Amino acid sequence: MRRPSKHARLVRGIAAVLITGVLQACIRWNRVPLEPGRLPPNSRVRVTLGAGAQRVLHRPVVVGDSVVSPASITIPFSRIRMVEVPSIDPIHTAFLGVFIVGPIALYLITRGSGGQ
Repeated sequence: MRRPSKHARLVRGIAAVLITGVLQACIRWNRVPLEPGRLPPNSRVRVTLGAGAQRVLHRPVVVGDSVVSPASITIPFSRIRMVEVPSIDPIHTAFLGVFIVGPIALYLITRGSGGQ
């Protein structure tokens, strides 16, 4: 079995980094109501405070009149302007698949087979 050339390994590494970074564009944040006693069952929630600062909380829960994360971050409802949860953005995901990931994958496949 032939070992990939340094150029091929470099191109694959660059492609992996680009794809990983660009995949963040596939996520959009959707506003959800903040209701006492419950939060959407997501592992991440983005909270926008009254001053405009944003915090991403992992696995938060509502305790009394505050949002509390396992990292001991407590934010009272009175300071929260907006709560958002992540979801897949189908338009950006399709765009990335067709126009970015597809050509990179095709290039890597054809380079790996010697272009034949």
